[in-house]
Amino acid sequence: MNKLIIGAAFVSLILLAGCAQPPLKEIADAKAALESAKIAGAQTYAPQEYSSAKGYIGKAEAYVGTRQYKDAKVDALTGKQLADTARQIALDKSAAGAVSGSTGGQAAPSGSSLGAVGIQESSIIGKGSLGQGILIQQLKMIHFAFDDYSLSNEAQQILMENAQWLTAHPAVEIQIQGNCDERGSEEYNLALGEKRAQAARDYLVQLGVKQGRMSVISFGKEQPLNPAHNEKAWAENRRDEFVVMTR
Repeated sequence: MNKLIIGAAFVSLILLAGCAQPPLKEIADAKAALESAKIAGAQTYAPQEYSSAKGYIGKAEAYVGTRQYKDAKVDALTGKQLADTARQIALDKSAAGAVSGSTGGQAAPSGSSLGAVGIQESSIIGKGSLGQGILIQQLKMIHFAFDDYSLSNEAQQILMENAQWLTAHPAVEIQIQGNCDERGSEEYNLALGEKRAQAARDYLVQLGVKQGRMSVISFGKEQPLNPAHNEKAWAENRRDEFVVMTR
């Protein structure tokens, strides 16, 4: 009987050990993405995103050192996502710079790229999370119930209005940024924010907006609109934002 108990305990320890492995692949992937962003010029063109990515990867490595593997994996995945974003921003901005240089070295007038896609500067109401892209009056954010990514009737109505504007401005590309309130783990909220962004994208596709014009990203609980710790703040922070990607 004692042998059976000892044997069962030994098996349990093996299973537990197998479930708690350091996320070495995730960290390696994040480092590779960061290096790729660096080569693309992210330190110059997207310094905030690059610095944030580097910070998350550093935290992931520190968590591995203290055997906090779950937190390490979350930060590694976040770091890679931010590094990929930084790389894309750098590629876009460097390409835009090359185009302006080929026209005599003069930079394009402020707001000219927005005018080209039918956006007036007066309609800009802010920037997307991490300063990427712009928020405009015509593309309203939507909100979600707690622990949910289904679209309410109100959210669907707002998406219909957003789809009408996007259909009328076919050159505009957007990023749908999913966000959550502060409750729950970082890993859980990153996944939930992704589902919220995908739900909005899929509904817009049903309404006729081409999927290729829309990318999705999740910031989990890292980018709250309202930093308070109450129901009102949580309701405001459970949202999708529709960010116009500028070149």
